[in-house]
Amino acid sequence: MFDRSGSSKVAFPCPVDGTLLNLFVNPAELPNSNGILTITVLVDGVETALSVTHHWTEGSSVKSNTTARVQISQGQLILVKFTESGGFQTFTEFHVTFQLK
Repeated sequence: MFDRSGSSKVAFPCPVDGTLLNLFVNPAELPNSNGILTITVLVDGVETALSVTHHWTEGSSVKSNTTARVQISQGQLILVKFTESGGFQTFTEFHVTFQLK
């Protein structure tokens, strides 16, 4: 699922029971000035504590959340939500990774 309306989501089913952790966000290009992007991992449509906010003043630096842990069961839907604000370009490329352990 992908939507450029200011809040975009990519979704897939969880293959096994486990824990989601270690979210890393790496911009592949510099965002617009005043741009803010928040990346949040959702489980079955519910936001979790696995979230990172990247502000344009941070340039191309990697942001991470290595403290939050989210329990998940096989078959639950994992969504990665991108929320843009402050004039963020919707086509700015970000690489997002997290771990299923």
